[in-house]
Amino acid sequence: MKLAGVVHSGFEKAGQAVDIGSAYLEKGEQPQSISEQKEAIASYLRESKLKFVVLLDDLDRLEPNQTTEVVRLVRSVADFPKVVYCLCYDRSVLKHALEQGLNVEDGNAYLHKIVQQTFSMPKPEPFDLRYSLKRKLITLYEDVNGAPISEEELSDLERVVDREGNWLSVPRDINLVINAVKFCYPQIKGDVYFPDMCWIQIIRTTNIDLHDWIEDYLGTRSVVTTGTATLGKSGKKKFGKKLKKLLPDDDHSSVDSIWNLGSHIPGLSGAN
Repeated sequence: MKLAGVVHSGFEKAGQAVDIGSAYLEKGEQPQSISEQKEAIASYLRESKLKFVVLLDDLDRLEPNQTTEVVRLVRSVADFPKVVYCLCYDRSVLKHALEQGLNVEDGNAYLHKIVQQTFSMPKPEPFDLRYSLKRKLITLYEDVNGAPISEEELSDLERVVDREGNWLSVPRDINLVINAVKFCYPQIKGDVYFPDMCWIQIIRTTNIDLHDWIEDYLGTRSVVTTGTATLGKSGKKKFGKKLKKLLPDDDHSSVDSIWNLGSHIPGLSGAN
């Protein structure tokens, strides 16, 4: 840590603090209690000319027990002088994680006791996400094929992105869709219709339960159609009930309607 002063003169104090702590450990001269240790650190920070900003990103990606430990740790040291903690998270996800990890009724109430100031990032407009996804998919198509996308494919792609793009919620969804298409499409570009490939990858990214249903349905339909196996009324009813739960809307124009899915998947209709 003594080398820290060589990198940046402001780091020299931080290096000295670590050296002092190491000396305590080596000599067995540790403060007698945790509170005394904390006060010793706080005293040094007050005398120091340094200020610290601790950035903790993606708290909402942790497991509930991990989230609980991190939040508890921040709470225990939040009163250190000249130290600011910046927590980055999805409030609804972190709230749920705290409720699970701490067994409390209201995770938001617990956060209010710790977080002194909250700043919300503005949500992107849904149509901005769709436009960005469409533009990146067109670029990907042209890079892979070495030619502009045809008018027919462009029209179908726009229709797919406009409908299924309703499920896009964050920019991360766009990256996941693009990565999935980029991974699959180049190897099978001669065997698939590009808008259909994009359609299934958007569903796979934004509605995994529906994607799994489609996969099960098409696998079952293929063996039934070829006569390899049969599916009784109870089996058909089971597929129907699950699909109705996944796509409950009766509106033909809704992305959450069986009518929309039926335009891509054979054998489906709103009446049956």
